[in-house]
Amino acid sequence: KKSDSPQRRVVCIGGLPQVQMAQQVIHSAALANCEAFGVDNSSLQEASAVFWIPQELCGGVIGKSGSNLQAVREQAGVKLQLDKESVNGMRPCTLGGGLPTSCRR
Repeated sequence: KKSDSPQRRVVCIGGLPQVQMAQQVIHSAALANCEAFGVDNSSLQEASAVFWIPQELCGGVIGKSGSNLQAVREQAGVKLQLDKESVNGMRPCTLGGGLPTSCRR
């Protein structure tokens, strides 16, 4: 993995089952290309996903003193960040971790 190579992002929009399927297909294609070109696939072990949460629902997602966010972090084993700034009434919630935990069905 080159440290100076730019990050590439794929944006999947749709229902949760469709987005999860797209993530799996994209990851499989990336793994196949690593193998075909003799590239180390260790950089594909981490992934992040962004969910857009309506502003009015964020209090329930956060929980008292962040208890719900902490529970998700502990139970799912992911890094979790709910941004304070909203865009068009939606706040981005970023999950990150190993592919099995951040992009599972």
